[in-house]
Amino acid sequence: MQIQQLRFKNLNSLVGQWEIDLTQPDYAASGIFAITGPTGAGKSTILDALCLALYGCTPRLGKITMASNEIMSRQTGECFAEATFATAAGRFRSHWSQHRARRKPDGKLQAPKHEIADADSGRIFESKQRGVAEQIETVTGMDFDRFTRSMLLAQGGFAAFLQADPDERAPILEQITGTGIYSLISIRVHQRRAAEHRQLEALEAQLAGIRLLAPEEEEQLQKELTAGLKREKELTGQIGELNRAVGWLDNLARLEQELTQNASRQEELQQRRQAFAPQLTKLERATQALELTGAHASLAALRQAQQTDQNNLAGCRQALPDLEARCHQAQKALEQAQQQRQEQKNRWQATQPLLRQVRKLDLQLGEQEKPLQDTTTTIEQLQTKLAELDAARQKTAQERQTAEDKLQKLNHELEDTAADRQLVEHLAAIEERFNGFAELGGQLRQRQRQLAEAQKQQQAAEQAWRQQEQQVKKARQELAQAAKELEQKGEKLQQLLAGKELAAWRQELLALREAAIRRERFLEATHSLEQARQQLRPQEPCPLCGSCDHPFAGGDIPDPDPEATAACERVAKLVASAEELEKELQQERETQSARRDDLNRRERDSQSAQHQRDTAEQTVKRLQEELSSLEKRLQQQGDELLARIAPYGIKELTPATREQARHRLTQRRDRWQARQQKKNELEQQLANLKLRGEHLEEQHRQTATELQKQQASQEQLQQQRQQLIEQRQGLLGDQDPDREEQRLTTALEAAEKQVEQARQALATARQEQEKVQTRSRE
Repeated sequence: MQIQQLRFKNLNSLVGQWEIDLTQPDYAASGIFAITGPTGAGKSTILDALCLALYGCTPRLGKITMASNEIMSRQTGECFAEATFATAAGRFRSHWSQHRARRKPDGKLQAPKHEIADADSGRIFESKQRGVAEQIETVTGMDFDRFTRSMLLAQGGFAAFLQADPDERAPILEQITGTGIYSLISIRVHQRRAAEHRQLEALEAQLAGIRLLAPEEEEQLQKELTAGLKREKELTGQIGELNRAVGWLDNLARLEQELTQNASRQEELQQRRQAFAPQLTKLERATQALELTGAHASLAALRQAQQTDQNNLAGCRQALPDLEARCHQAQKALEQAQQQRQEQKNRWQATQPLLRQVRKLDLQLGEQEKPLQDTTTTIEQLQTKLAELDAARQKTAQERQTAEDKLQKLNHELEDTAADRQLVEHLAAIEERFNGFAELGGQLRQRQRQLAEAQKQQQAAEQAWRQQEQQVKKARQELAQAAKELEQKGEKLQQLLAGKELAAWRQELLALREAAIRRERFLEATHSLEQARQQLRPQEPCPLCGSCDHPFAGGDIPDPDPEATAACERVAKLVASAEELEKELQQERETQSARRDDLNRRERDSQSAQHQRDTAEQTVKRLQEELSSLEKRLQQQGDELLARIAPYGIKELTPATREQARHRLTQRRDRWQARQQKKNELEQQLANLKLRGEHLEEQHRQTATELQKQQASQEQLQQQRQQLIEQRQGLLGDQDPDREEQRLTTALEAAEKQVEQARQALATARQEQEKVQTRSRE
């Protein structure tokens, strides 16, 4: 950011308009320059003007509002500050201004105005105060706080910048040096590492929860999947057939509904035809009568026309005598109107020379009216001005005497308080020390609050860690209990299976059931062939199987084997028990896996709680060390500040009396400055009053001479005007020539109008007479 030009008006002691152009060759060639001058010369005012132009506030006074403006010069009604600066975004001009009502020194303060515009084109970017502040921060990269801490340091501000915390200095230094990108890179790297670490923990947790299936389980699931797919295919085919059947039934129902509706419509149409039968007969008769309508209408029209012609002939014969009388009267009226028009025209022509002469005199009187009126107005103004000058001379003399008395009294007061003059130069530094002392106290209180909060967080973290440890211990016990139960049920299953696999027992059960089924079928077939067995003969072949050996021909059919049935039932119970134990084992495995996952999660939570506890302990230790350091710095700065303000009568300084002491010093400084400012104002006022008195005397003399000249000129103009008035009275009296001419012209126009109306009335009467005669002959 480069300041190129600064303009301001009526700020503090710099009354009037001032301009500093930093683009001049002298400034550009030197590169470095200094602003010097005695106390009160306005050095800080230049810096205040720059802050006002950019941000609408100053380091010393804060934000300027319509409620308070201590920076506007006394006895002035307006002030402004304007800065032209360049940044990487371009050249800009920022303008701030404020004025009192009617721009009078005693007027009420109005709301300040602030705007930012392009310095080259003049285009205004923003005119609202908040919007201007945002634009300034955008184009410069600095708000008011950063600007006053880095670019423009007020009195004592550099020490405050050096003593500021690293967290407060770092953003400003990054803004100045352009190294803020490295902080941003560090933040992004830390965020990326934390995100990747969380993703890694989630993947590890998912991996820990995955359990590989045993070959037997995988084979069993594959068989179940194959059976399920086959069953799904069968059900899909059945669903398709059922859907087709449902669609056929829906279509059949819809067709039946349409047949019912069509039958109802047919019946309704038949009923409507029967109801319309009488109207149909009338319609046929009306159609036959319609053919004779044209001939009947022509005959009626011819009869009506004949009657109308007879009525018109009788009317024309009756009106003809009246029309002849009207024509005679219209002719006489036209002759009278023409005679009146000639008389008015003769009167108008005879009056024109007199009216021209009167107008000439009126023109001369009008030309003299304005000089005479101007002279009269000037005399009245000069008389009023003389009275005002007399009052102003008297008032100036009184004000001069009053100002001299006030100046004498003020000189005595300044002599009595000469010691307070040092506060003008040193109070700013003292206030900076007060601010530093107060800021350090605020930091101390903030650290105390932070320490208390950190201790609470440490206790909470310790309690949370202990709770997590108890939950981890409980989860481990539950996992051990689940493992023990799983082991017991596994041993029970192994004892039940007697060293064989469950699949082998299932195969054995299947073989026993198939053997039992074959035996039952054999016995059923044997009993069902009882009649065929009776027909068998020894040593003869069987007609069914061809065998000559007939073991059951005598009827000794074997009974079912009870041992095979018992063995099948025993194996079936064993398989059922083993399958039930297998399901319980699977549930126990799932429970153990869930508890193992819960244990891993609780162990991670415990580690996180332990980390938070350690972090809280470190934070408490760090805050305790910082608090101790701040207490020592606060004590040291308090002693230094008390030694600095002791010469001004303040012997004790505590946090409770700090603001009171600052207020006392500020009041003493302000009173001395106000008296000094008042003295300067009174001296300036006395000089102005002296010049005003001399100026008023000169104005009074010139005004009196001009008044005598204007009075003589007025008397001469009045004599000339009286002569012209007497001459006009002899010609036309008080009558207005324009009105008289207008009256004659109006009478002439009225006569012309009457002639035209009489002529039109005669033409109308003759036209009507000829029309009636023509109609009566037809």
